Amino acid sequence: FGPYVNPKLIREALVQFMQRNKWRGDHISVSVPGKAGLVRFVKLPPVEEKRVKDIVAFEAKQQIPFKLEEVVWDFQKIGAGMVIDGLAIDTEVGLFAMKRDVISKEMQGYRDAKLEVTTIQMGPLALANYLVHDLLKIDPPEPGAEEMGDMGGGGKCVAALDIGAEESTLVVTDGGKIIMQRPVNVGGNHFTRALTKDFKLTFGKAEHLKRNAAKGLGKDGPDLKTILTSLKPVLTDLVNELQRALTYFTNTNRNAEIEYL
Repeated sequence: FGPYVNPKLIREALVQFMQRNKWRGDHISVSVPGKAGLVRFVKLPPVEEKRVKDIVAFEAKQQIPFKLEEVVWDFQKIGAGMVIDGLAIDTEVGLFAMKRDVISKEMQGYRDAKLEVTTIQMGPLALANYLVHDLLKIDPPEPGAEEMGDMGGGGKCVAALDIGAEESTLVVTDGGKIIMQRPVNVGGNHFTRALTKDFKLTFGKAEHLKRNAAKGLGKDGPDLKTILTSLKPVLTDLVNELQRALTYFTNTNRNAEIEYL
C-alpha cells in the first residue's frame, strides 16, 4: 500500500479482498515499499560451511545501520558458490532487513481487518520473484540442490517496471538473482498533477481525464492531442530516468543483455 495511501482506503480495499477471496487457512504474503527496508548483497570470505550463519550474522552487524534487536532481518544464499572439503567458497548472500516499528506501522491495516499475514516482503523483491517464478517459470531449488545463483540465463536478462502512484520500481534479473533494483521517481500521480495544472482541474477530474484521455471531458474539454501534449514532459522524465538506470546497468554488467522490458 505504501505511505501515500489513506488508511480508510486501505481498510476498504482489505474488506473487498476478504469478501472476494477464500483466504482462511491460506499463506498470505504482502509487499511494502522498497524504501521501507534495506537490501545488501555480500560475498562471504572462505569459511567452514557450518559457520556460514555465524559469518552472515557478523556481516549483518556491519551492513545494517541499526541495532539488530531493532530490526527483523534474514538472509538468502544466492551466489554460485561451491563447497570444497567442508569449506564454503565464493558464497554470496542477500541480506534483507526492516525496522520493527516500520513493520508494525505497515501491518496496522491488516491487524484492524483481522487478516493474519504470514510473510512480508519488500516490493522490488516481490517483483523479482514474479519475474523469476511466474514469468520465467524457474522453480526454487530443492534443498541440497544448486543455489539460485546457478540458475541464471547466461547473460540474458529481463527487466520489469512497476509504475506506482508516487514512484515506480525497476528490476532487472537473469532469473538467478536480482542484478539491479532501482526506484524511479516518476509515478502515475505525476501525470495527473500535470493535468490539474494545465487544465485547472481538481485531482479527481484530472485522474478521470487521464484514464479516459481518448474520450476527454466532453465537447468543451481538451482533445486527445492537447492532453498528450500536457503529459509529454512527465513521460519524457520517465523515459530519461529509465534510460539512465539501464545505461548504468549495461555499463556495470558488460556480459548481460536485457531481452525485453
